[in-house]
Amino acid sequence: MSAIWALFAFTFRQSLRDPKFWLVVSVLFLPCLLIGIIRYFGPEQRVTQAWMLYHGLIQLMLLMGMIPLVCMIYGSGLIGAEVESRTITYLTTRTLKLRTVLVTRFVAVFLVLTVTCYAALIALHTCALAGRPWVQSMFSSVEQWNTGRDLAIYLAAMPVAVAGFLGVFSLIGLVATKPLAMSLAYYILFEIVIGNVHAPVSKYSVVWQLRGWVVDRIPELAQMNPELFVAGVGGLGNVLWFTLAALILACIAIGRRELVLHKVARD
Repeated sequence: MSAIWALFAFTFRQSLRDPKFWLVVSVLFLPCLLIGIIRYFGPEQRVTQAWMLYHGLIQLMLLMGMIPLVCMIYGSGLIGAEVESRTITYLTTRTLKLRTVLVTRFVAVFLVLTVTCYAALIALHTCALAGRPWVQSMFSSVEQWNTGRDLAIYLAAMPVAVAGFLGVFSLIGLVATKPLAMSLAYYILFEIVIGNVHAPVSKYSVVWQLRGWVVDRIPELAQMNPELFVAGVGGLGNVLWFTLAALILACIAIGRRELVLHKVARD
């Protein structure tokens, strides 16, 4: 157990020290900057415009844009570099099974990315609502914008989104010879194209499942795009099953790859 904790702590520190982590932070907080620019330079916004900006940024930039790309960066290289060089360094004094190394590093990276995405979402929510009385009428069918409800729904979906995308890209990182290129191809073809059309295979898209679950709880989203925001077609449970299946396949894949484990001294 101490070896697993040492690996977890090492991965956690490694993720925070990595220069790409701060690139990820700047990308995830980009919607806050966009809101500031729109509110400062743009015309006075009505509640309807503010509502559409708020949900549009969260849907298009966080759930369907930035979170997948961030998970792609980390997932495709979760242990890919160590596999390619046939080495993996970690701070333990005991040998760990390869699947234990994979799952431990996955959990550590998942926690780092989830906390970062939570911070970005709360910052976006704060920037969008700061100094504005957004509880006025929005659409004719809506009496109030329940900002607390919407934030709670997105907060619930955020860790599941991170887990789903990170699991898929971690699997791709282990089975593909060019993991980043293959992950990008998967994201464009399956999540962006197939995940945004009505087709039998769309139900296997993480984006499709997440969006459907959110629309079930925020039905007003259908007024933005009735063809895209469809209720009753997704669920967080399905994404968790996708994640579990991807991790199981990744554990099988990594068991078939040769890694030479080197013990290193604690820093």
